[in-house]
Amino acid sequence: MLPADFRYIAAVISREDRVKMRICGVFCLGILFLTIPSLSAPQAVVDQPSERQTKRVAYVKRMFVDAYEANAKKDPKWDALAHDAVAATARLWSDDPASNDDEIADMFNKSGEAMEAGCDDALIHFARARSADAKASRPLKAREYDKAAQRMLESKYPPYTRADVLLGAASWTHAVTMPDDPAWQDNSEKYMDAAMAVMPQVVADPQLPPEQLLKLITTTGAVSRSIKGDRLVLVEKVMAMLEKSPHPKSVALATLGEVMIVYAWDARGSGYANTVTPQGWKLFGERIALARKLLDEAWKLDPNCCDAATAMLTVMKAQSRPRAEMEMWFKRAMKLDPCNKQACIRKMDFLDPKWGGPRPAGRFKSTAWIPGNFLAEGAFLVSAFVATAKPFAFHLAVRDAVGFHVTDPLEGGSARGDWDGEYPGVVRPLLPWTTVFNSDASAPPPP
Repeated sequence: MLPADFRYIAAVISREDRVKMRICGVFCLGILFLTIPSLSAPQAVVDQPSERQTKRVAYVKRMFVDAYEANAKKDPKWDALAHDAVAATARLWSDDPASNDDEIADMFNKSGEAMEAGCDDALIHFARARSADAKASRPLKAREYDKAAQRMLESKYPPYTRADVLLGAASWTHAVTMPDDPAWQDNSEKYMDAAMAVMPQVVADPQLPPEQLLKLITTTGAVSRSIKGDRLVLVEKVMAMLEKSPHPKSVALATLGEVMIVYAWDARGSGYANTVTPQGWKLFGERIALARKLLDEAWKLDPNCCDAATAMLTVMKAQSRPRAEMEMWFKRAMKLDPCNKQACIRKMDFLDPKWGGPRPAGRFKSTAWIPGNFLAEGAFLVSAFVATAKPFAFHLAVRDAVGFHVTDPLEGGSARGDWDGEYPGVVRPLLPWTTVFNSDASAPPPP
């Protein structure tokens, strides 16, 4: 009899073309109910945008929607469509609480309809490029980014808008080949250089929200890594510009701290821990430590630096810090901005069991499928174990928890074929075979 907190079910189904076994297990200490504090911020009803959020939304609207109205060529044939596409772009880019969750579809469809009507504006091509699927529509994404950048080079759009579009184009057109388009050229370095040329004007804008500055510099780092081979090649240039800007030192430190977090993951890679090299771990640790130092200094200079508190949540995860320490930074971030979506996302990431966080209370069911025609006929026993990785420990071990018997009813379609005797071995997968017949026995065998 299995313990009350563990249930394991097995079923074997024999049919004419398969023998399928489904094993359902309830893992992770079965029904052990774990208590987990709420993920929410301090218990206050937030039904209005925060000041930080409002400033960000207003700035992005000026840079996209208002800038389009001031600079784009107008025509009744496409004005409404183009406006909707650009407005959806601004809502998506600013994480506007007024979003309708259809921004991507609106950007893609409205921009396409506007272009069919004759609109050829840079922001319309940008909306199309930004919303095109990165995998299914990769060539379309690159082409539209290229068109957006070409037109942006000749435009009078604000420096922030130009830099944003040009960096996106540099990223998505780099090393892209178009076999069906002999005229295609990789202009990614040209777009990168053009974006860097306007960057002094971007960072000199005292109204630029810190979180948009951080996003722009992070994108610059991604382009730098892709084209220059290292994230910091271009980031260091922008940081030098930032030192001369009207933005406080705390913003510069928090921004560089965020960049160092991403730089640490460049060294580590995105794979599982067992795929990280010793050198990767070494660089990861050093860069995360530097990120923490920068963010700590930013917070000491300005206890109202929301971006420092938010970025620190990722440092907590990377350094496997105690949950209480993470909660301290989370409360700081949420106090400064009750609508801080990034802080909530990072806290949930910290609590993800793969990073050492506790699993939520409930029943966990894992299912293993064994394909038909894989196991040979006969009796099988399955043992079940539940363990944690950090620290490694077994919590439950049930040997021979499930027993089952595999049979083949000889109804055709299996690996057995016409053989009705004992079929030896442990497995007998149904593998594809090809037979070539030639009635001329004297002919050489086929290759």
